[in-house]
Amino acid sequence: MHTAIQIIRSRHFWVVAMMMIICGFFHYFVPQTPLLLQSEFPMTRQAVVRIIFLLPVAAAAFSFGLRGGVVTLILATLIMLPRAIFISIQPIDALFETFGVAIVGGLLVWMIDVQEREKRLRQRVVEELETVNAIALTLTQSRELDTMLDHVLGKVLLVTDLPKPKGAILLLDPWGQTMKVRAHRGLCSEFVDRAQDVPLEECLCGLTAESGEVLIVHDALNHPRHVRCVEQEPHAHACIPLKSKDR
Repeated sequence: MHTAIQIIRSRHFWVVAMMMIICGFFHYFVPQTPLLLQSEFPMTRQAVVRIIFLLPVAAAAFSFGLRGGVVTLILATLIMLPRAIFISIQPIDALFETFGVAIVGGLLVWMIDVQEREKRLRQRVVEELETVNAIALTLTQSRELDTMLDHVLGKVLLVTDLPKPKGAILLLDPWGQTMKVRAHRGLCSEFVDRAQDVPLEECLCGLTAESGEVLIVHDALNHPRHVRCVEQEPHAHACIPLKSKDR
């Protein structure tokens, strides 16, 4: 429901809707005459208008992805069918034209979707490389540990692709028995206060500290070692070990 409201509020939705209305108007209220007023010319105005329906389909695919393009293509086909069946003086030809436009529209939507996915993938790689470079620059320039950790955490959260990313960096004490938050983003003060001198057995991060391996828990709220959690909604945790030499 929330996604539908966002789509309706988007200006791209109204641009596509206006294009569909214009195409529908020309499709039903422009007479089926030869395009160049020459009887031997094979393409009529109605055939051209059917092809023009590909414009809002392409616009929807660019703006709303594969699903938006497919929905718009289905609507365009449904708009074209009544004239082809009930109004056209050559219904067989009109039906062939309509289904031909639908097939071309499907191929167009698929090609746009592939192109956009490749574009997003390239952008993702660029962002990750920029993050790595920014982290490396922070590590070489900053001498204050807490400042360095805060900058590194911020750069890492940029590539999580979450609307409101949350995260923290916890460091082990010299004896390797407890952990303490040294940098955090998006976490409430109550959680930060409870995450000081945390025994390894009372935290999911403790499992990562013990094993030295990445840990991903999809149902963190109900995990027996997630005892200090203040979140009431279901959520996941990703715990990544930070290593310096042999620590």
